Amino acid sequence: MDIKSAWLTTNRSCNCRCEWCYAQRTLGPKSYMDFEKAKVAVRELKKHNTRKIVLIGGEPTIYMHFLELVKLIHENGMNCTVATNGILFENYDFASATVKEGVNNINISLKGVSEEDYYKNTGTRGLQKVLKGYQNLKRLKFNPIVSYVIVSDDENEFDKLVELLEKNNVDRVGFQFVKPVVEIYQTDTIMDIRAMANFVEYIYERMKMSDIQYSLEISFPLCLIKKEILEKLITEHKIVTCCHVQKGSGIVFDTDFKVLPCNHFAEYPFKQTPMDFSKEDPIEQLWSSREVTDFREKTRCYPSENCTDCRLWNDCGGGCFTRWLFINPSDYINRK
Repeated sequence: MDIKSAWLTTNRSCNCRCEWCYAQRTLGPKSYMDFEKAKVAVRELKKHNTRKIVLIGGEPTIYMHFLELVKLIHENGMNCTVATNGILFENYDFASATVKEGVNNINISLKGVSEEDYYKNTGTRGLQKVLKGYQNLKRLKFNPIVSYVIVSDDENEFDKLVELLEKNNVDRVGFQFVKPVVEIYQTDTIMDIRAMANFVEYIYERMKMSDIQYSLEISFPLCLIKKEILEKLITEHKIVTCCHVQKGSGIVFDTDFKVLPCNHFAEYPFKQTPMDFSKEDPIEQLWSSREVTDFREKTRCYPSENCTDCRLWNDCGGGCFTRWLFINPSDYINRK
């Protein structure tokens, strides 16, 4: 059994408080990953040919063993990716140490297009710190990816975002639309998926005027996007769709080594006990359990009968399954 990707939740503490964050209900200073167990988890994942380990939080860079864990993953021959708000990279020495220990990818989540906007979204005045951190990494000849969560179809705000990225010489960005957080579905902070689909066209046309390389994570049915725009995005390899969790080839560990269905199910782990690494091949035992196999089957079943013979199914998967917990997919999905 191969597990292509794994997410390690290093800690549940964070120096931001983003209202749309999947971890917001579980944030706290006391929850962090035991490093000795993390060592065992990395070795177990290596046995299953895991290619990439993503460090998530909370905010992984404030985890007390962050640099040691980056080094451990690197020494075991796996890609180490860090999903971060980037604030601590304002410190050049910390940025340098992270690169030195062998990190492969750093995804810096940008939370606003102005200092005021950033503060409104996070409760922290951190925009300039993030931009300085980005420049520090570039000085180190490391090329991070900026990620941006789109929470509205405000064209003016998107234009300001692109201008900010260009001003700071950002050359790679990944856009994604805000996703619902299980138990905290807020209609005032979650765009309607039709609005998301319509906004894709504006993103495509606006980014044609920029030299920035970009990708667009689509977490809703591809059939909602205007056909000619969709074909161009596919041809130009701009679209990212189903994650490895949805494809059944990824695993998410919480801080206590309970296994989560995905990041957005932070309060709903498989079983209620942490993974017991004293057992022989504990990952295989969990992965073959009825609970997990049933969940994987449900995430890959057709959300609508209109998906059954759709040519886009293998790439689309009907969109992120968390959306269908709150809305009826048959109200949206059309066959293409």
